[in-house]
Amino acid sequence: METEITIKKHDKIYAFMYGFREDDPNHIIDIDVKELRFSPTDRSMIYIWGGPGPDYNRYRFKDYGETWAYTKEELIH
Repeated sequence: METEITIKKHDKIYAFMYGFREDDPNHIIDIDVKELRFSPTDRSMIYIWGGPGPDYNRYRFKDYGETWAYTKEELIH
């Protein structure tokens, strides 16, 4: 719950387009935090991007800095 509150204090996050780490920094997208859904069963957030879907990515809180972050620079290492 604490992580969810912290995330909601930001306007957007940056994440890899398909939900997993890639070598291509061009696959980093920015996601409006208002478009995220927070899982009630595990420590993750879901971004639904396709329709009629369901096309979605799941970003786990523990993967901060690997699959998602608050800045694009944090994902490029």
